[in-house]
Amino acid sequence: QMVPEAPAKATWRTSLLELQRIRSQGTGPSLRQCTAVISACGRARASGEALRLLQGMREEGPMPDAFCCNSVIKACSSLKQQLRVFEDMQRQGPSPDVATHGALMTALGREHHWEKCVAMLEEMISQHLESNVIVYGAAISACDKASQWQNAVALLRNLHDERHAASLVCCSAAMSACARGQQWEFALRLLAETQAAGLEVDVIMFSAGISACCGNWSLALEFLRTMRQSKSMPDISTMSSVIRSCGL
Repeated sequence: QMVPEAPAKATWRTSLLELQRIRSQGTGPSLRQCTAVISACGRARASGEALRLLQGMREEGPMPDAFCCNSVIKACSSLKQQLRVFEDMQRQGPSPDVATHGALMTALGREHHWEKCVAMLEEMISQHLESNVIVYGAAISACDKASQWQNAVALLRNLHDERHAASLVCCSAAMSACARGQQWEFALRLLAETQAAGLEVDVIMFSAGISACCGNWSLALEFLRTMRQSKSMPDISTMSSVIRSCGL
């Protein structure tokens, strides 16, 4: 007979007790076991237990690796906690990797700290650390949320300069930033570049492009025509953007 799966809270509490039992026997848990418990704490939103377990690993072993610390960052319930884990990694190790930066930059963008998000990316580049489309996407999205269209477009250009293949997420975020700034010229250019890169522009990006054409009804209709030619179906948001651009 199958034993029913325990609730998330019971799972992490049981696993934590098992780790304590192993420590009491003097054998010591493995890094894999500790990381699994930290992940379980994250799923149960038990950030305090994840942080205490990380501290215990630093004091008693096994020493955490970047993947383990990244799991703690994901388990954290606040940006303050995440920054503390990141700073401890910088001081005590292990060195933050691209996933660490990506997770923290996403959290910074969510809290509207776009300057810190961009500064972190610039620091990665200056230190010749590995970057990828995920960290660029986090920085561009942070600029979008803060209506920093110039920085969003500049970051997308840097992404191309580093020869990373731009993702639709990055292009859509840059387009959204242009829409917030009503920069239809840049929006039109982004649309052309995205299509030239072989990416399939979706309804979200088209709608953002139309929003950038506020007051320019002929260009908004041109966006709509291009959208239909690409076989993307307009939704309510798209048509609302068209109506606003037409001044109706």
